[in-house]
Amino acid sequence: MKTILYLEDGSYYYGENFGIEGEIGGELTFITSMTGYQEELTNPENKNKIIIMAYPEIGSYGVNSEDVLSDKVHANAIVVRKYNALYSNHRAEKSLGDYLIDNNTYGVTGIDTRAIISKIRDKKNVKGIISNVDFNLDSLNSKLRKK
Repeated sequence: MKTILYLEDGSYYYGENFGIEGEIGGELTFITSMTGYQEELTNPENKNKIIIMAYPEIGSYGVNSEDVLSDKVHANAIVVRKYNALYSNHRAEKSLGDYLIDNNTYGVTGIDTRAIISKIRDKKNVKGIISNVDFNLDSLNSKLRKK
C-alpha cells in the first residue's frame, strides 16, 4: 500500500507500507547499525519516535522474544530502504512486518533513508508524519504542526 513520509521542512518521500495502516507522527531518529532493529523498536528511549534505518536491507533475520529491551514497542514507526520479509535465522519466530502489525506499529519500505539521514543529521528534533490514508501535502503539514 502506498505510504508517504512528510517532514516538517516540506519534503516528502513515497514508499510502501509493511506495518499497520493509518497515520502517525513523531520525531525522527536514525540508526546506523546493520542489526538491532528489534532492540531499537523496544527501546524506551525511542518512545514516540520514527526510526530511520541507514542500513539498506532490514528484516533478514526476523524477530524473536529474546532480543527485546522492554515488554513493548515504544517507537511509532520504522522506515527502511528495503524490507526483507523472508527471514532466515534459527532464533526467528516471525517476520519484522508481522511483529509490527502484532504491536500496532507502522513500517515503511522503499524510501531513500540515506537521503533523509543526510537531511536531518545535523538538525535536532525533526518531526515527520507517516500516512497511507492522506496524501494531501497541505493537510499533512497542518497535522504535523499541531503535534
